[in-house]
Amino acid sequence: ESYTFLAYASFVTKSANIKQNYQVIIRNFRAGDSSAFKYGSQAQNIVLPYAMHNIDIHYAALTYENIHKTRDSYWLKGFDTKWSAWRTQPESNFTNLPEGKYTFMVKARNVYGKESQINSFSFQILPPWYRTWWAYTVYILVSIGVIGLIAWLNSRRLIRQKVVLEQIVRE
Repeated sequence: ESYTFLAYASFVTKSANIKQNYQVIIRNFRAGDSSAFKYGSQAQNIVLPYAMHNIDIHYAALTYENIHKTRDSYWLKGFDTKWSAWRTQPESNFTNLPEGKYTFMVKARNVYGKESQINSFSFQILPPWYRTWWAYTVYILVSIGVIGLIAWLNSRRLIRQKVVLEQIVRE
């Protein structure tokens, strides 16, 4: 099973205005070992099974002047405690994420030091089956059953011992 979603950006023309706002688009989001799903505006609150807890996210800043000097920073809320250092690699990889709710946020800084608008999306990784509420319910029921079985077997043993002792007393 794989999840894929794609973002389409309308490209703007190069501007001489260094204060012009620009965006960072999330190009694709890859969950697990399967093919990427392409990110779009509808991709909010994605729910992934625990088997897909390895995440790759690729993004791009929509600025066109000296793009090799554009830096980005990301923050995976729910996992990281703060924004990452500014870097030139437009992708983020997370392996073995625990179950939980996450919000991925990314921003860029162009050659003029102007920061982009923050782009974000949310996703959730479900716990593995053995850490779900119904699994804990089964664990409790099985434990109660085992305790009951041990008590029943012990009482049977005591009854047999009582019968043997009564026979010894009669003799």
